Amino acid sequence: MVTACIDLGNSVRKAAVFNDSVLSAEFIFSDDLLRDGELFLNQFKPDRILLSSVTDHPESFEQLLSARSSFHKLFFFSAVSK
Repeated sequence: MVTACIDLGNSVRKAAVFNDSVLSAEFIFSDDLLRDGELFLNQFKPDRILLSSVTDHPESFEQLLSARSSFHKLFFFSAVSK
């Protein structure tokens, strides 16, 4: 199973791709998030995507991710299991 963890930070927008539990790739997004999102999805074809973001980003980016994969967005209200 391919899992992508995307981190939209204040200075860098990046992703890590895992095949099962093994890190298999890293990806840096440019300022054109939608174009790079398409490239990322086409290249890695993730089954699951986890998005963590501290910046404003287009809602259409989340829609793109959720349309192509099982998608979950983390934010400060996200529940964390104990």
